[in-house]
Amino acid sequence: MFGHKNIFAGFCALIFVFSLCQGSECKTRHAQAAYRVYDHSRSSGTQKKKSARQKPRKTARQKKYRVQKGDTLYGIARKHNVRLDDLQRANSVSERKIVPGMLLVIPGPKSAATAAVQRKTVEQRPDAPRFRWPLKKIVSFRRDGDTGVRPIGLIIAGNPDSGVYTSADGVVKKVGQMRGYGKYVMVRHERKYMTVYSNLGEVHVRNGDMLDAGDMIGRVSSANILHFQIDCGGKPQNPLLFLPKKG
Repeated sequence: MFGHKNIFAGFCALIFVFSLCQGSECKTRHAQAAYRVYDHSRSSGTQKKKSARQKPRKTARQKKYRVQKGDTLYGIARKHNVRLDDLQRANSVSERKIVPGMLLVIPGPKSAATAAVQRKTVEQRPDAPRFRWPLKKIVSFRRDGDTGVRPIGLIIAGNPDSGVYTSADGVVKKVGQMRGYGKYVMVRHERKYMTVYSNLGEVHVRNGDMLDAGDMIGRVSSANILHFQIDCGGKPQNPLLFLPKKG
């Protein structure tokens, strides 16, 4: 079990001590001392073997992003499919503190198991507003996000110059424009729900406007594509779990 060298050294020490000592008392005292030397060397060998088996833990490499001119925290969060508050917490910054050249840490995505639990929770919530599709005539739709990137909404294709309509009763929280998403409108609904309509060509509402479901908020851009998102408590949800089924 232990190293042959350690065992051999121990036995040699025992033999050497016994050859020097005469009398039972001397033999016993020196034998005990020699056994302690042998036992210590045996323990040291075991500890070395155990420490040799312990491998250093591998730490995940953090993903980072360098802020570009015109970037906003909201835009960076959407680009990397992370929550805005998680991004702010990871870097201890607010919207006003970011400047071009700043290096931001991008929080890691949640595990598939956690995402599955969140989807199940959404499906079991009957208190969600009754959402409707934001376009009246839909050519096609699909989840956004590239391969390996968690989707946060839908990309809906419509007819040229299609009107965009609010998905449920609510209040316009913000109207703005962002690189990569064009003009957008955020509408706040009851029970911490929010819808976001991006890539708009025209916007017909202002901050604070109260809307009924189906009110027109603008028109699609020349690309005839709308990016639509449903959030709950600041977390992107799968809109297909809330919208009426499409054939």
